[in-house]
Amino acid sequence: MFYFKFKIPKMPDGSPVLYSPNWCGTRDRCAKNERGLLYNDKEYWGIGQAEGEYIPSDVEVLSKEDTIKLISSLFNISPNEINITNDAQVIFRVPVDDIEGVYVGEKLAHRWDNKPTAYCNDIIKEPSLHPLTLRFPRKRELTSIPCISVENIYKFLKREYAEDMVCKGNIRIATLHEFHDTVQYSGSIADAHQGEKTLYTRKDIIEGSQKDLPDFAQESLHVAGKVNLPNTIFEKFEESPNCYIYCTTLKRDVKYWLSTGKDTCVKIKDPIEFFKIVTDSVADKAEFVGFAKCIYVHSRAFDTQTRYTDHPALLKLSDNSKQREVRAIWKAKVPPVEPFIITIPKIIPLCTIV
Repeated sequence: MFYFKFKIPKMPDGSPVLYSPNWCGTRDRCAKNERGLLYNDKEYWGIGQAEGEYIPSDVEVLSKEDTIKLISSLFNISPNEINITNDAQVIFRVPVDDIEGVYVGEKLAHRWDNKPTAYCNDIIKEPSLHPLTLRFPRKRELTSIPCISVENIYKFLKREYAEDMVCKGNIRIATLHEFHDTVQYSGSIADAHQGEKTLYTRKDIIEGSQKDLPDFAQESLHVAGKVNLPNTIFEKFEESPNCYIYCTTLKRDVKYWLSTGKDTCVKIKDPIEFFKIVTDSVADKAEFVGFAKCIYVHSRAFDTQTRYTDHPALLKLSDNSKQREVRAIWKAKVPPVEPFIITIPKIIPLCTIV
């Protein structure tokens, strides 16, 4: 894996060229798994991450340390306050000021908001034994999730935090994306791809046109002329926006949770009332979406023929299926979206150490 700085060309009116998400300024050919980390439209440069031996000729290769220093100097913070994950996520450990025209971290996905569809005359790919993969990123917005009906749910914690919960009403509201940080978290807690899902389909389009593209590709790309894309995989990459979450479990599996370092179980009775009280207490910063069972899957990639519709914020890998997680989700009303501890005395009657 390597990092690089690239130039962003200008349009005739002086605005930066947009192209598509993860385009990193290369003109001859893209590096393997090329992904955009940061776009500085104000100064017409960006930072990318890629894999493999091929390095495009028109980029400046950077070490990870130099990449972090470049980002930290832009935001005037210490390099120690930045982490870059293997899946091209820049995570700030301290709040940073918004810089107009700079897209990174949570703001990165909004670079293409309200921008026009990409247009081209023809798309021609020569036949090859190796498939071409075209990825079309989408933000999967948070909409209402039906709440499950259960009598009790459980929260496993270290003893001191469990006592704070049942005696004072202290709880910690986490965020979906904080678990991307594989430096701060490890084992079954870390999940660099939490909140992501890919739908894919393979097509052989010979002497075709716009209408032969998958529906999700047509939303982003308009081809006026011929489409010649033999042996091509089209991917619809869905990502949940960052949101607030509270993780509990359906099953009181003491042995499993002890193995994660959590030695005390809090029983929460009447989950609907519990989350209503919590929601009322965080109403200034969050809107309740619902609480539901997480869905455990072997892979977050699904063939479009499966019609897999579950929201990516509820997907977890089957390696963690013993968690039997029930996840409450709140949509953020205002940035930044960061974990916080809140004291809610009204939840105390609903919480018991068992």
